[in-house]
Amino acid sequence: MLALLVYYATFPLRSWRWSVLLRTSGARVSWRDLLRILFLGWFVNCIVPAKLGDLYRSFLVKQRFGVSLSRTVGVVVAERLLDLLVVFVLLIVGGYVAFGRTFLPDLRVVYLTGAALLVAILVALVAVYWVAPRLARFFPREVRRIGRLFREGVLHSFRALPVAGPLTVIIWSCEALRLFFVLTALGLDLPLSGVVFVAVATSLLTTVPLTPAGFGFVEIAMV
Repeated sequence: MLALLVYYATFPLRSWRWSVLLRTSGARVSWRDLLRILFLGWFVNCIVPAKLGDLYRSFLVKQRFGVSLSRTVGVVVAERLLDLLVVFVLLIVGGYVAFGRTFLPDLRVVYLTGAALLVAILVALVAVYWVAPRLARFFPREVRRIGRLFREGVLHSFRALPVAGPLTVIIWSCEALRLFFVLTALGLDLPLSGVVFVAVATSLLTTVPLTPAGFGFVEIAMV
């Protein structure tokens, strides 16, 4: 029951963070209005692969509040990038506290995966910030407009980092706490640092959208 309460407590936090990110991109939508849309998007992510729920909730924001779809998708991308950054930091901290300087083969795979994702994030941000504007002149005006709105959605969202960053840390701490309650209910004793490591390490698998919500891959990795 505690795990369930903690899990659903993260949704208002996610909705609040999304509202803050949208506001920095020029769209004012309250977190209460976004909460229902977030639930719908989460549901879609659980039944279809490729994170289509994120695209669906962006579409719902456009449909209901008239916010540009390109800009909203950019904000959602920034939200996911922020998640990955925090997950990577928690992965390193949790792994170091739980295992010290021991580098088991499985741990090496997890660390390398996290590092590869971090590099991919940095490359993507450089591409959005520096490369995209220089390539835009080769495309039609409408494509340039869509690209500009998407770029603004991504980059402007990071202006909210002082608020969105701590919220993201709290959200992922709640995810680890949820796993802790589940393991405790099953009678499994795992240090809190180990719980944090397992929670964020398995979440990395959901970034590769092979199955809905990483179904199957996450469970195997957790075991």
